[in-house]
Amino acid sequence: MLKFLIFNIFILFMLVSINSSSLKSQTKKQKRIIKVAAIQMNAVKFDKEANFKKAESMLREAASKGADIACLPECALTGYPRLNRKRLKTEEEYQKELKKIISAAEPIPGPYSKKFAQLAQELGIYIITSYEELRDGKVYNTCILLNPKGEIIGKYSKMHLQDWMVDSGINHGDGFRAFDISIRDIKLKVGIIICYDIQVPESARMEMIEGADIIFVPYCTNDFSTEIHRWLFRIRALENQFYLLRAHFAAPYNNGDSMLIDPRGNVVFGAQTREEVLIGEVDLDYLERVRKTYKIYGPTYRRPETYTKIIK
Repeated sequence: MLKFLIFNIFILFMLVSINSSSLKSQTKKQKRIIKVAAIQMNAVKFDKEANFKKAESMLREAASKGADIACLPECALTGYPRLNRKRLKTEEEYQKELKKIISAAEPIPGPYSKKFAQLAQELGIYIITSYEELRDGKVYNTCILLNPKGEIIGKYSKMHLQDWMVDSGINHGDGFRAFDISIRDIKLKVGIIICYDIQVPESARMEMIEGADIIFVPYCTNDFSTEIHRWLFRIRALENQFYLLRAHFAAPYNNGDSMLIDPRGNVVFGAQTREEVLIGEVDLDYLERVRKTYKIYGPTYRRPETYTKIIK
C-alpha cells in the first residue's frame, strides 16, 4: 500500500512538473513581443538644436513607457526643409534657398548622430532618426538605426525622389536592406524606407524579400490624410506580411496620423494629429502564424521569373 501511494505521488509530481514546464514554455513564447514608438513631434525648419531637444524629450518619454524601438519623422533634425524651383521667382532666390539646405547637411557619423547615439546608449533603446547627410560632396536623405550601445548598425538613403526633391539638392540612395537586431534575445529583421518610397510598391516588396519583420517609414507630407492613402499603407503591410510603422510630424507643423499596422493590414494605432508618443506592440508569434497560415499574400506564390520587365 505504501509503495502504491509513493508511486502515485511520484506520477502526480511528474505530471505537475511537465505541466509547469509546458506553461513556462508557453509563457516564454508569448513574450516574443516588443514595443515600438512613433515620435509624432513638431519641428522648426533648420533649427537642429531645438528639434534635437524636442526629439530627446519625446524619446525619453518613449523609453519610460517601455519602447524598445523609437522612430522619428523624416528629417526630424532639420524639419524637412525643401523647395520647389518652379515657385521661386529668380535663379538667385533658388540658389540662396538651396545653399541653406546643403549647409544644414552633416556627415554620418557627425555631431548630431553622436548626440543621438549617446541618447540611445543612455536610454537603452533602438533609435531611428533621419536628416540630410553630407557624403562625398553630395546630400542624401538618410536614416540611421542606432542600437542600445549607441552604435550605428544600419543606414538607408531615400531611393525614390520627385523632381522637387532633386531640386532641393537631394541625391538618390543606392539599395534596400533589412537589419538584424536582438531585443531580450528576440531576434528580428528591421527594414527602413522613407516617405515617398512607400508609393513605389517595389520598395516595400524589396524589404519583404530582404526578410523584414517590421518596416519603419519616417514621413513628411500632408497628402496621406485621405482614407485611400491610409489604405495604401495598410495594403503594403498586408501584401508583404510585415508590421509597418509610419512616423509623421504632428499638427500644426503637418497633420500627424502616425500609424502602426499589423501583417493583416489592421491598424494598431493611428488617426492622431496632436504631438504625442504613440506606442504599440509587435507580436512576432502572431507574425509567424500569419505567414504560415495566410499564404495568399507574401512570397509563397510569387513567380519572379516572370517579372523581368519590372526592372526595365
